[in-house]
Amino acid sequence: MHNDGAFSTRVEAAVRQIEASTDAEVVVVAAPHSGTYRDVVFAAASVFAFGAMNLAFFLPFSFHPVALSIELAATWAIGAWLFSGPRVLRQLVSPARRSRQVREAAFAEFHREAVHATPRRIGVLVYVSALEQAVLVLPDVGLEALLPGGRWAEAHARFDARTVDGILAGLAAIGSLLAETLPPTHEGPGLELADAPRIRT
Repeated sequence: MHNDGAFSTRVEAAVRQIEASTDAEVVVVAAPHSGTYRDVVFAAASVFAFGAMNLAFFLPFSFHPVALSIELAATWAIGAWLFSGPRVLRQLVSPARRSRQVREAAFAEFHREAVHATPRRIGVLVYVSALEQAVLVLPDVGLEALLPGGRWAEAHARFDARTVDGILAGLAAIGSLLAETLPPTHEGPGLELADAPRIRT
């Protein structure tokens, strides 16, 4: 979804529309995943290979040691490939781990994209992570102090990372609240950042 040109075009238009009605500066970052989870993949592949090895011991015929070694190596590689698929991997990783990875990645992007650099500290990052199917919205301190917590949480809950429409619905929700909380003035954000979403690979 994030590599689709339509995604970038629609999100950029949504951000431009939001910023026309508020002084806040909105930055969208879309990533295919927030963590590699190699440890989870390798552990699952090892269990898969271990199971294959035990199965070989109980078969009614024997294997040459070299053939068994090759079989186990191939089984491990096949397992690693199977378990690294997004749908399977999402089920293997605990919700707490996924949430932690998304949060860490979002804070890193907050600084990488200089969302904190507006003079009035009124930037906001919308971080979308595909594998975890999660969206995390991080307002800067100057903006966070103005936002009503309950309504901000409601707007945040409108995001659905699984579809473009779900992301746009969330952007529209926070856009309405930003327009109400921080309407446009002659001051502006003091720093203009690009409206196009940053697409990570």
